[in-house]
Amino acid sequence: MQKYPSIKVFGIPIHNITSETFFNDIRTHLRDSNETIVVMTPNPEILVAARSNTRLRNALQSANIRTPDGQGLILLTSLKERITGTDTMHALLQEAHKHRYTVGIVYNPGGLSQIADIQKAIHNTYSNCVVEVTENNFTSTPDIILVALGAPRQEYWIEHNAAKYKNTKIILTVGGGIDFLTNKQKRAPLFIRKIGLEWLWRLIKQPSRLQRIITATVIFPLYILADKFSTQS
Repeated sequence: MQKYPSIKVFGIPIHNITSETFFNDIRTHLRDSNETIVVMTPNPEILVAARSNTRLRNALQSANIRTPDGQGLILLTSLKERITGTDTMHALLQEAHKHRYTVGIVYNPGGLSQIADIQKAIHNTYSNCVVEVTENNFTSTPDIILVALGAPRQEYWIEHNAAKYKNTKIILTVGGGIDFLTNKQKRAPLFIRKIGLEWLWRLIKQPSRLQRIITATVIFPLYILADKFSTQS
């Protein structure tokens, strides 16, 4: 895949691209390349954690592509467009359905979506996909691997396991996107996502996310402002 321009957030380069360009490049890469591309999808909460978590920071740095998954990244930087793990997951599954690519999914046994839920959801929407769901290692090498463990476990899994799957074309972090796929969680309507209020929707649906929302909407902007001030002074 082509090299994209990036903008550093807390020293971590986030790629500055549009979803149209990125998804077109994904399709081309799946069709024409045997190289393994690791795509991670850091949001403000993950980037705040990476400031003090060296292992997470190194894992993010090891990815080939880091897309901005969070409206705060768009509002507070000059990044062009939010590109979520959920949307990228669906783009990959559409390609797998169309071309019969094999898909491996690493799931969290303690999460909302279990193996039967995931298999049923993919069969219902992307019926041509050949899917293996595991909590750790695959029995064969999938064309696409989706890692749905949540941060930082999914980044750690990729850091530790990516080298085992040299013939896999794309490895992607999807976080809670797998619960949207299985309808265990309801995603915000499109108009709410477009105006940047998906975080509020998720807080209403899951009040337990309050601390995570505070990190994304209060702590993250404060760190961004502090970094800008220190750079200017």
